[in-house]
Amino acid sequence: MMNLMEQLTFLQDFPPVIQTLIINLILFIIAIGMILVLRRILMMIFVRPLRAIAHRTPIVSDEVIVDEIMAPLRIAIVGLALIITVNLIDFGAEIQQIAETVARTLMIMAGF
Repeated sequence: MMNLMEQLTFLQDFPPVIQTLIINLILFIIAIGMILVLRRILMMIFVRPLRAIAHRTPIVSDEVIVDEIMAPLRIAIVGLALIITVNLIDFGAEIQQIAETVARTLMIMAGF
């Protein structure tokens, strides 16, 4: 985080508390953006092949099954994207542990 403060020279005019707040807000926005991008990429990787296979068959029930799998799969993919994002950006040990716990919880919830 200190490296980011050196890169953003306009923050040097603010008090340290405001600097930390702005840095954390910037990291939060970057993390949300990465989660959304990774979610879209992972959905394309996992969902498109399932939908293509379901559309090839004349049976309607396989498309219903794919549609029913979508909600848990979206939750699991958000958890996976959260884990990837937290490991790519250094948020600190406490936040990383909380985020990984939340991501694991999302993955478990997707299973039920």
